Amino acid sequence: MTKFIHVLFAIMSMLLVVPFVMAQEDATVTFTEDAINETYRVTNPRRASISNVVVDLQPGIVEISATYSTRNNVVGVAVQYTPSITDNGTVEWTLINIFRTDGVELTDNVQTQIENLIGRTWESYWSGRTYRFDLTGITVTDNEIIYRYVYTGERPPVEPTVAVTDGTIQVTYTESEVNEAYRITNTRRATISDVYVDLQLGQVSISATYTPRRGDPIETVTVVVPEVNDNILTWVIVSVSADGLVVDDPTAINDLIANSWISYWRQEFARQRIQGVSINDDTITYSYE
Repeated sequence: MTKFIHVLFAIMSMLLVVPFVMAQEDATVTFTEDAINETYRVTNPRRASISNVVVDLQPGIVEISATYSTRNNVVGVAVQYTPSITDNGTVEWTLINIFRTDGVELTDNVQTQIENLIGRTWESYWSGRTYRFDLTGITVTDNEIIYRYVYTGERPPVEPTVAVTDGTIQVTYTESEVNEAYRITNTRRATISDVYVDLQLGQVSISATYTPRRGDPIETVTVVVPEVNDNILTWVIVSVSADGLVVDDPTAINDLIANSWISYWRQEFARQRIQGVSINDDTITYSYE
């Protein structure tokens, strides 16, 4: 009997990643100024608002200007950050300047508000947009931010097709790109090998060899379909088969295969408001507001 097992994860804010693979040993991920301005947003506080946000890339510096409005005051402000790579392989954005664009000195209260609002959303914006664990450098030019990282073989970069139409972003991966990057982490109790993702009309079929710690290898096929409700994506497991027979209790297989499929896309995307996922015989496309 076919079992429906709902595995839910929430998709988070806007993403626009256009990686360019430079070499087998290393790679770069490049973000243009236009792409950043298309997708970066500042979350407004209850008693004030941030509007007219503009990200201006300069050599070695990111300057973010905005209009800060309260009930009694409207001021133009700007903050400047410079990036660096930490010992943990993550990017740290250091505030180097904050000022009013009209030359008037900022009050301590407004300065703290701006630091918190823009700094927090800027760091959040970059969360999940790069391969954090193997970053080796970051460069800011007058129109691009370029992340450099070492190729490890564990999560090879792919080059999705990105389109922006009327504020909606569509990121499309081909079947070969998904198979190039998707990996399953084995456990002590079992091994998953010979993994292949087959994109089909409206669904994904993941075939793999499941070998328990004590037992013979089993050829498995897991079929999942996407469902989107209120900007939340749910992957529904339609069926799991082993050696051609439907599995009544596929928990052990799902723990490795289904969970890894969810984790894979969680690593690719963070904090988006998903509008839809479309799948055909060769591509999977995620659409965002």
